[in-house]
Amino acid sequence: MSGSGYRDNRDYRRSSERDRTYDDGRYGGRDAACKRGRDGRRNRYPEDERSTGYREGVTRPQVTCFECGEPGHYRNQCPTLIGESSTQRGRSASPGYVARGVVKRPSSEEPALRKQLEVLTSTMASMKSFIDAEQARKDKEERQRKESKKREQEKAEQLRRETEEQLVRERRARKKEDKKKKEAEDRAALRKELRMDMRLHMGAMCEGVHDRIIQTMLSEGKKGKAKTTEYNSDYSDGDSDDSEVQALSEQTERLMISEKRKRGEEECGGDSPPIVTPTKRFTKRGVLDPKKLLLSVRHQPLKKPSPKRMTPASLPPPLSKRKKIPASPGLKGKLCYVQDNLRNLGSFNKDELKTICRVEDVAFEGKKMDIILAITEKQAHVAYGTDAESDDKTTAEVLAQENLPEGNSDEDKGSEL
Repeated sequence: MSGSGYRDNRDYRRSSERDRTYDDGRYGGRDAACKRGRDGRRNRYPEDERSTGYREGVTRPQVTCFECGEPGHYRNQCPTLIGESSTQRGRSASPGYVARGVVKRPSSEEPALRKQLEVLTSTMASMKSFIDAEQARKDKEERQRKESKKREQEKAEQLRRETEEQLVRERRARKKEDKKKKEAEDRAALRKELRMDMRLHMGAMCEGVHDRIIQTMLSEGKKGKAKTTEYNSDYSDGDSDDSEVQALSEQTERLMISEKRKRGEEECGGDSPPIVTPTKRFTKRGVLDPKKLLLSVRHQPLKKPSPKRMTPASLPPPLSKRKKIPASPGLKGKLCYVQDNLRNLGSFNKDELKTICRVEDVAFEGKKMDIILAITEKQAHVAYGTDAESDDKTTAEVLAQENLPEGNSDEDKGSEL
């Protein structure tokens, strides 16, 4: 703002001088104009500026410190506040610069400042040691916290692994228990089914044999061919059984079909031709296979394996070295023998039956009941032999043929058989 005012005043003076010069030149001539030019240059600057020298610097008062009251430095440069080393702050570093009015004081003259510096130094040292100790303590606590956290994580992981392993062991033990329980239930069900099958077969067989024996005894009592014998539980008397079997065998030999029943000629009615019917064919009655009338009648016999090449190691032991089978002679003894074998074999499992099949040379095929029946049939065959070894007939064949009277026709015989 001051600069703009100065320029306005200067322009005003110039305009007034121009007007005055114009007037003088117009009315005074050349001399007046020159005089006015000199006077104008003289009057351009004020009187005080022309006397003192305008271009010289303005004299300023010397700086005085507000702390100590000494001239030559400011308060922030006072040596009483910042010490001897800070007296040169804010000043030029050139060697030609000398602070005016600054007097250097030796440190020996300021014991209070030295003491203050020592106290500050010791305080800073103690503070630094305290900070270092505090930082070390914090680092140690952080390290311990991390280690404890890591140990807790390891314990949790170990506990989780142990829990999983315990669950796996419990699951395996549960599976084993369930498997054992299921196997026990299966064995119990198989044993129950086997007992039911054996009960059915033995009941049917006993009923059939009992009925046929009674019929045979009644028929013999009526005809008077032989006396009725009483069957006791004691099988030591073998002569009566042999005589009974011999009598039954003789009666069976006489029951052979020799001729067909002859019929008369059919009478024709009206003019119709006689009716021609095809000749009936009857099966030839021969010697029945005793194997087919044993327990395998209800079940198909097991398939016999192909004959194997016999080696000295696989040859069966001779008859003299075989274990004798306790069996009572006679028809009833054979029946009791078969029942005992079925009852004993029913308590064996498949592995034991497989071993028995290997010893008895029986094919191990089919269900358990079929295997038991095959083993029983083989043992009965070994104990009582066949028709080729003895002239006695099997129980089923004898009883089946005893039911036929001698005077019946061929059709009646076939129906009864």
